[in-house]
Amino acid sequence: MLIRIVPAIGQEAPFEMEVDPEESVKSLKERVAKQCGVPASALTLTCRGIELQDDNAPLGSVGVQDGDKIFYVSSDIEGGF
Repeated sequence: MLIRIVPAIGQEAPFEMEVDPEESVKSLKERVAKQCGVPASALTLTCRGIELQDDNAPLGSVGVQDGDKIFYVSSDIEGGF
């Protein structure tokens, strides 16, 4: 299934990613992290307003469907506040 990865904040461009419903949340985080250049441990993913917290859960079981937008936030901000 094809999903759209969108930054919740910032100016990064959204991108599309092909995923399998059986792929784990952790696997998706790792792929998004690689694309964005941040550690997977620093990413928070949300879909339909729900945080994808269980890294071991398959994407299909947490409600991710074809065409969904997955929003991400990275806590790995250089410079801090």
